[in-house]
Amino acid sequence: MVLGTILSGCLFILPAAVTTGVLVGWDAVRSGSNQKPLFTVPPGGGAGGGPGMNPGNNRGDKIETDIYCDKTVGIYPYVSKDHQQYTLNPNQWGWDEGDPGALCMSVTTYQNGSYPSKTIAPKWSVTWQYPQGPPTQPVHAFPNIKLNADDETEIPLKISDVGQIAVDVEWYYGTGNGDPTTVDIAALTNVNAATNVAIDMFLDTNEKSSTDPEKAEFEVMVWLAAFGSATEPIGLAEGSKASEVINGVTFNLYYGKNGLGQTVLTWMVPAGTIANNFNGDLSPLVKYDFSTLTLPADIPYPKPNAWLGYIGLGSEALSATQNVTLSVPKLSMEITA
Repeated sequence: MVLGTILSGCLFILPAAVTTGVLVGWDAVRSGSNQKPLFTVPPGGGAGGGPGMNPGNNRGDKIETDIYCDKTVGIYPYVSKDHQQYTLNPNQWGWDEGDPGALCMSVTTYQNGSYPSKTIAPKWSVTWQYPQGPPTQPVHAFPNIKLNADDETEIPLKISDVGQIAVDVEWYYGTGNGDPTTVDIAALTNVNAATNVAIDMFLDTNEKSSTDPEKAEFEVMVWLAAFGSATEPIGLAEGSKASEVINGVTFNLYYGKNGLGQTVLTWMVPAGTIANNFNGDLSPLVKYDFSTLTLPADIPYPKPNAWLGYIGLGSEALSATQNVTLSVPKLSMEITA
């Protein structure tokens, strides 16, 4: 199944008119063979050049929706002065052009860059479908949004100096192409959806390396939900090492190393529960005194002198037999000393 043409290795932003045209073209092909359309373009989508491509003050006050079906592309919506900059990415890192399955990301932006507050992110959603992958690489994509480390934020910031990691997020997950307004666990189960919703943070004793997900020594994930039996945190078999409660939500800690040799600490809600409307301070999960735990000697843990240089939110897309859609209508992330 293909949602749209994916341009492998593409590192520029395609105009929405181009990406939408590709989608419509594929739907025309499917219609001719009596197949249902894969993707319905939202009203207003497909006009203009896409977020971040039209610098200048004459931007108008329109709200614009653009669609991206690239393998990977940095989407940087325009924001007005003193607003935090976010970057979005379809990030189909475990998928190559020609492979079965596909993913499309929809981003809704204010052309004038004036969001309700300096920390508010653009509304976005992602629709995807992939077959089950091999146990050695079950994840096909991690569509995500990250907070830029620049002059409008305080990251990178040493863990010892972190005062608050404020996250306010509302998200929904369901089947089909439209933006869901609930978390439809039954429907996701019926299409064998294997996925999660997670906040992702990276740390390192080197300030610069802490901003690079591939170079950072430590990854701290906060799973707000997990769907499907195949969706497991690293270290699940060894059991939970600790628990913390943040604003009424319980998170259990799992611990291990990934394929890059990074230490991965996953704080996860208990099985069968979700936190799709979460507002809280995650700093206790990063500043936790891991030295109090009995952990393998060959797996290091972050200490107070490490730098926190990256925070984002996304969904690990493993597999589903039909289209599923994650919608994130509200997100704010702010790290302060």
